[in-house]
Amino acid sequence: MSVEGLLSEVRHFNAHALEVAHGEQLHYGGKRVFSDVKPGCSGAQKGSELKEAVGHAKCHAEKAVNKGGNSGDVSKLQQEHSALVKKVDQLASLVAELQLEISTLRKGQVIINRHVLILGDGNLSFSLAIASSDPGTIYFATVFDSREEFLRKYHADDTISALGALKNVVLVFGVDATDLPARWCSQFHTIIMNFPHPGGKTNLRKSKILLTRIFKSLHTIMNNDDRFLLSLATGQSGIEKVENPWISELPTHKKDSWQAIYLGAEEGFVLDSVEIFDTERFKSYKSSGYKETKKGFNNREGLTLAFKKCNNQQKSLEDFRRAETGTNAGFNYYRPFYTQDLSFLFKESEEQGERLAMDLIKSLTGNCLANITEVESLRSICPDPPLPNRIYRIIWQGWKLPMGRETCGRIHEEMRCRITERIEQDDLPIVLT
Repeated sequence: MSVEGLLSEVRHFNAHALEVAHGEQLHYGGKRVFSDVKPGCSGAQKGSELKEAVGHAKCHAEKAVNKGGNSGDVSKLQQEHSALVKKVDQLASLVAELQLEISTLRKGQVIINRHVLILGDGNLSFSLAIASSDPGTIYFATVFDSREEFLRKYHADDTISALGALKNVVLVFGVDATDLPARWCSQFHTIIMNFPHPGGKTNLRKSKILLTRIFKSLHTIMNNDDRFLLSLATGQSGIEKVENPWISELPTHKKDSWQAIYLGAEEGFVLDSVEIFDTERFKSYKSSGYKETKKGFNNREGLTLAFKKCNNQQKSLEDFRRAETGTNAGFNYYRPFYTQDLSFLFKESEEQGERLAMDLIKSLTGNCLANITEVESLRSICPDPPLPNRIYRIIWQGWKLPMGRETCGRIHEEMRCRITERIEQDDLPIVLT
């Protein structure tokens, strides 16, 4: 071997020596290789050699991880793991289904009545309280956590044992209220959920998303006669309990809230009743789950909102008009409402034009249009052609068929089209702008 070859192995110790050695080992299989290249003496050349060696090390390390000889084994293990997870989920669902069917058979008798589903009962204290006080009803108690996570979080072995001793309780872990099984359709006449929480720090946006997903999921398993009892803490629902929901003024709904009646209407639900949460009946119930801990919520003076399904999502303007025929005039405090504007130009007298516009609007909308008033501050004269311009603010609100925001927007546009058609058909001296 030449002297130059030996000199090529001389290197000053530096912090990257181990990385370079690792790169050589990966690249050459652990064998030292000597070259006849003369060693460099400039700092720039040394830096270049070091950079190249580190680059080789990284490259071959990635190849070893991603394309090594045992990649087939790793891939096979990953596939087997995924298959096992899927199988476990299927078995868990099957067990829940069998428990539901078995629970309908007690002492050789078939129970005709359907069951009560309790969703998201964090520490299961509510399920224990209500099932103990009502032995004649079958309760399907569920929690979001797995059994292991539940025991780790709440240390509630005694609660599980107490529920297991009751003949009218079926207990299932790992149930997501936002993704309920389709096979549960028509199985429960009442569904209860108390003080849901998205987890972590209180966040209004996340709370609304959670409630929307719960409504969506419930819509797939509930019949029109079933009820969803949703209990929310003070101020969360956006409404209060009132003696008479029919009022003469625009309802005041708390915007800084979950706005439950608005989210429910958007997903095809109508509020049926409102009650104060009964803390006296369930004294042993302790809410939990605040910031994913055992800490509970203040459920005193909370409200229980009873929702039913309503077929409002695919209805037309005429469907809404017919549904509200014969209902009270004015506003309903327990229904969502939305504001829209209409702008008209009057070709002849303003008095005649306004009368024609009002008659036309009311004939198309009926009582699902709760109110209509002119915004006088926006009065103007259209420059071309010079015609009086009037803006009218209308309040949409359905009682039998509540409107969600998307539905209201669609119905409003349908009304505009119908107005335009009638103006052209009857050659009315008004213009909808």
